[in-house]
Amino acid sequence: MARNLYRAFYRQHRLPVFKRIAESEARHADALACLLVQFDVTPVQGGYGAHQATYRRALGAGLASLAGALDAAVGLEIEDIDAIAEAAARSNNVCVRRVMAQLGGGSFNHLRAFLRQFLARGLTTEHPWQDYVSAAELHMPCNLAYKILPLFQAKGVQPSGPLGLV
Repeated sequence: MARNLYRAFYRQHRLPVFKRIAESEARHADALACLLVQFDVTPVQGGYGAHQATYRRALGAGLASLAGALDAAVGLEIEDIDAIAEAAARSNNVCVRRVMAQLGGGSFNHLRAFLRQFLARGLTTEHPWQDYVSAAELHMPCNLAYKILPLFQAKGVQPSGPLGLV
């Protein structure tokens, strides 16, 4: 869903961050597709299921204005981070948890990229982004992938892999 929204937002507003992150979201979708194949799970086809209303709302806001697109992107990345932590908590499979950790780290980086664009324009949002990225981290050049570990631990996912990630 995010990939398609970001592609639409890029076509509408021509802001490069949407194009770059849409490409990253495509890689995320590929990683999930590999998991589905590995575990012989048939993906759901057609539409966004329970997320259809979210998609329509985000698309409408994002096509209406650049501020709406950036706000929708911030909200989507926060929702992704939370959903990834929940998915990791529901699985006891190390492979699934590792992929979720990688996806979650990417979502933190996406959130920061959208926030930089959003805040540079003096925009405000109702989304609780400060619960995910500090003001200091907005300007740090490092990868924010480390931020997923505390969320995993809060959901009961104990570190077990290399570097204690999952």
